[in-house]
Amino acid sequence: MSQFSTYVGLDVHKNSIHVAFTNNETGETQSLGGVANDLTRLLAKLEPLGDRGRVQVCYEAGPTGYGLYRRLNEIGYECHVVAPAKTPSIASDRVNTDRRDAMKLARFLATGHLTFIRVPTPEEEALRDLIRAREDIKIKETNTKRQLNSMMLRHDRIFRTGKSHWTKMHFDWLDQQRFEFDASNEAKDTYLGEVRRYKLLLEEMDRRIEAVSATIERADLVNALRAFKGIKTLTAATIVAEIGDLKRFPSAGKFASFLGLTPSEHSSGDTRSRGRITKAGNGRLRRMLVEAAWAYWRSPHVSRQLEARSAGVSNEIRDLSWKTQRRLHRRIHALNLRRVSSKKALVAVTRELACAIWAVGQEAKLTS
Repeated sequence: MSQFSTYVGLDVHKNSIHVAFTNNETGETQSLGGVANDLTRLLAKLEPLGDRGRVQVCYEAGPTGYGLYRRLNEIGYECHVVAPAKTPSIASDRVNTDRRDAMKLARFLATGHLTFIRVPTPEEEALRDLIRAREDIKIKETNTKRQLNSMMLRHDRIFRTGKSHWTKMHFDWLDQQRFEFDASNEAKDTYLGEVRRYKLLLEEMDRRIEAVSATIERADLVNALRAFKGIKTLTAATIVAEIGDLKRFPSAGKFASFLGLTPSEHSSGDTRSRGRITKAGNGRLRRMLVEAAWAYWRSPHVSRQLEARSAGVSNEIRDLSWKTQRRLHRRIHALNLRRVSSKKALVAVTRELACAIWAVGQEAKLTS
């Protein structure tokens, strides 16, 4: 018998919450109408439903975040946040309203057909905020660089004295470029000033992420992940902020699936085929791991930077890091011999790197 007498679905928006419930005994689902997005007013709807310990509540993850989840759990309700993409759909529901959405959630919560997401701790969410703010600044920097490069090309100003852009030599060259009209000079100086400002801001944010990562509950896991080739503080901190406890995944395959790195599958009768990776789950983390995987195209080697990042980690983690380097490099070589495309090879290597990361999370001893 269920411990809950009532199941509540909330359709949560910035300014309003629509409430519906399913009675466990009768199976009947009813709407309680909408209220302002305010805890006191919401409780006025929930309290008549009975003892808080007997009422289970859910709402879909969205822009309103996890504040409501935390407040409801603190005062005795069992609240869950639902993955919207995995909420079952009803073919007959061609009209979506707040009322219908809340009733659907209540009904599916009662029948156990919803998938709950893991809600980050406030500490993890704060680190996420910082990392995502850095990501936004990086996008702005990249766009501004692209705009400046386009302007220089339009004016037939091509940097030929160095191999790479955005080095000291390139910045010096940009400073020296002057145009016939002041308006063009002002435009170039504005772009260049913004690039420099974003560069300084990114450096400061990297220092802050480094400092915050050293103080969080799972700081040892961040340090252990940094001992792997291609994984620096930003990537390691992102893994911890987005995932939390890696032990919540029962297998490496489940973790790879969460990242969307497993092949899609199509079957019809006796025919079964595999397609591209699903790209379901956490796209932000998947992109970072794909970037990290490129490092394994180089021969296995412990650089001075990697050695410095490995200081303080256990011998078990060091051994796992070295074995991962060798295994992934051999895998790349084997795929090259089979003439597998670089894109498919990158996906395969990223998947194996994800499995190694999962293994780190299962280690009992992370530090020396």
